[in-house]
Amino acid sequence: MFTAALNSLTADHKTAVETQLSAWDAGTCPKWRRVAVNIREEVALQPRDFTALLTDFATELVSAAVSPESGWVKACRQNQFRGAAMPPPLPTHLGRAVPIGNYAAIISDSPSVTLTPDVCEQMLRDIHLAGGTPTPREARILQQARLGRYVMWAAFDATHPNQSPFDYIPRTTDAVRTALGLGECRETVTFILMTYQSTGTGAPDPLHRPTIGEAANYCWYRPNPDAAAHHGLTEPLSPNPLGLAPVPEVVHREINGDTLTFPLYLAV
Repeated sequence: MFTAALNSLTADHKTAVETQLSAWDAGTCPKWRRVAVNIREEVALQPRDFTALLTDFATELVSAAVSPESGWVKACRQNQFRGAAMPPPLPTHLGRAVPIGNYAAIISDSPSVTLTPDVCEQMLRDIHLAGGTPTPREARILQQARLGRYVMWAAFDATHPNQSPFDYIPRTTDAVRTALGLGECRETVTFILMTYQSTGTGAPDPLHRPTIGEAANYCWYRPNPDAAAHHGLTEPLSPNPLGLAPVPEVVHREINGDTLTFPLYLAV
């Protein structure tokens, strides 16, 4: 698919893209070497969408207004949610693992919330200490606050789509980080593990198969090699001593926590 999209570009644009990918291949940064591989291995984009993404990238390269790396990220942001929408039946329960400080900041930054990030983080820890079930006030705050920002990545369990994926991953930082391929998160981070429903008022609609458009410069993303699949797959981090399997994943637009389910868990 990459080759077909590349060959559909103008000669100048094709040369610009090939030259930059070769530069990343030969460079010293493993992150961008991996991004170049991901671009070539992506199979989830329709030809017209892949061509549009590469055209936008080439336009940035030719203009030289920003660095090639920034140009790639900008092009990706202009070409998000182009993966196929997931058809029914949908998994009813989706899961996200977010560093607790990041989620606290997201809650605090929500229009309906007037709490500081520190207060929000303490609230999340208090919920954990109370067995994961919030008080009515805490539940209202979480349901009215944003669940994430911009592109939201979510996991599910293909064998048990009506249950939280975190029912089948050990709730430790190491296991969650490994299974979901969260290589940019520190090994000592505390994750908040949230589960929410894919149906009902405020639910994400639609769910998309992820592509390089959403991953952009996230080098731990791996394109699902099955072009016919309706979802992506994580690549567990090495060394993976528990032998954790890849986890199905989808992306969707920003939503609030209307469909959050409880209990919430911490992975430490």
